[in-house]
Amino acid sequence: MAATARATNAGGLTDWYLPSTAELTALRSTKSQLDRMTSLTSSPELKYYWSSTRAPQGSAALDYSFGTGVISTSASHLSRLVRPIRAF
Repeated sequence: MAATARATNAGGLTDWYLPSTAELTALRSTKSQLDRMTSLTSSPELKYYWSSTRAPQGSAALDYSFGTGVISTSASHLSRLVRPIRAF
């Protein structure tokens, strides 16, 4: 997951990384701007994004729903979306 984010070369920039749950929460706090990005907020039940935050369980990580703001624990082998970010 984190390697996928680091390997991103969007816009010719290579300093992308996998955000923590706190950073994803900060992004969601700009909801008026996110509402224009329907790919993040539509169908919230289907839009869980991996965070870089590890869960207390060894093989789990925390994921985040932009639609609901819910943070949950998921096994690392599950399929989730990745939302790389740059420093902000």
